[in-house]
Amino acid sequence: MRHQWSSKGPAITHGWLTAVTCLVIAFPAAIGAQTPAVKTSMVVSPSWLQQHLDEDNLVVLQVDRDREAYDAGHIPGARFVEYSQIITNRSELRTELPPPDRLQNLVESLGISTESQVVVYGDLLSSARLYFTLDYLGHGDHTALLDGGLEAWRESGGAVTRALPTVTRGVFTPTIRPQIVIDAEEVHSRLESRDMILVDARSRDEYTGARMEEDLPRRGHLPGAVNLDWTTTVKDGRLVQPSELRRLLQDAGVDLHGREEVVPYCRVGTRASMIYFVAKYLGHRVRLYDGSMNEWSARQDLPLVSGDQRGGRTPNPH
Repeated sequence: MRHQWSSKGPAITHGWLTAVTCLVIAFPAAIGAQTPAVKTSMVVSPSWLQQHLDEDNLVVLQVDRDREAYDAGHIPGARFVEYSQIITNRSELRTELPPPDRLQNLVESLGISTESQVVVYGDLLSSARLYFTLDYLGHGDHTALLDGGLEAWRESGGAVTRALPTVTRGVFTPTIRPQIVIDAEEVHSRLESRDMILVDARSRDEYTGARMEEDLPRRGHLPGAVNLDWTTTVKDGRLVQPSELRRLLQDAGVDLHGREEVVPYCRVGTRASMIYFVAKYLGHRVRLYDGSMNEWSARQDLPLVSGDQRGGRTPNPH
């Protein structure tokens, strides 16, 4: 199970302090190089959910493109969220965050209050996008994904029902976090920066430009971006283990010590939401470029590169 809901040490003598000082001088690169801790509260197991399902402040959400799977049988008490409710189009940009007041109204209609604990399951990408949306509203620290979703719930002996829950409207005060979203101008200004790494969540062919994507005027990837296909982060509907997720990020070129701000993108921001979740789960600083290739490729003033070349900055030695 991954979910889990100061003391003073001994005095340091002068001799020990001198020794420690020498070590710091001798090995300055080691300072601040610890691997960030996994945020285990972001993922809950079916057994954890069974133990807590009847708690008053717990809200379970099933998110999907349509209601078919929900109506066929869902976790008792789960409320349905249609994916279209958490995205909007803004001018030529698709799959953007709706206005905060619209999101607040949706959240309250689902029975979520400021003190609620939320567990999300359903379509994997929709679930990651819903997590990102709740994180934007300031509720990310009170939200988790159900590991393995409904299938894992059934396999663990969890009951399902077709009965619709009675929902009492919540009272939710959002704390909007615009800082978790980055726009094209800032990305462009930081292409040479060594403290930001762009992560392309698309397939290898889309990244290299070997395959032209629907509705994109140009192909390729952002200069300096590395490729991490989001599908490699899951297996049989579950996130792979943290050690494997770290290996995937490292193999892609992400600094495991968290010295870079991770900025995922894809075509319209949906697949990037999964990389956003994974990076945050592993303790990295992360922001989503929500405009993604939908915006970047349409602007002739913004550069693209093709093939396996990264272009852009020289990567940090890891």
